[in-house]
Amino acid sequence: MTLIIEEFREQGWEVTHHPDSRRATGKGMPDLFCVHHERCRILWIEAKRERGRLSTDQKKTIATLRACGYEVHVLRPHHWNDIFTLARQ
Repeated sequence: MTLIIEEFREQGWEVTHHPDSRRATGKGMPDLFCVHHERCRILWIEAKRERGRLSTDQKKTIATLRACGYEVHVLRPHHWNDIFTLARQ
């Protein structure tokens, strides 16, 4: 997670990390909320282990965010190259 946050911040993103949504009041929220002011872009990132599964709450929240027009990504370790590309877009 630290690598993702550092890469996004190096590319000018502001990043808010929700470390453990299981203990948060808003269940199912993605791990990262990212804003790039100059690019006028907002995105949400849920980071999962390679075999990690989305919870029912996460699926519901991600679907709602996407239906509202937000860009949401579920990233796994095999997506490392995509992470760097995404941060630079």
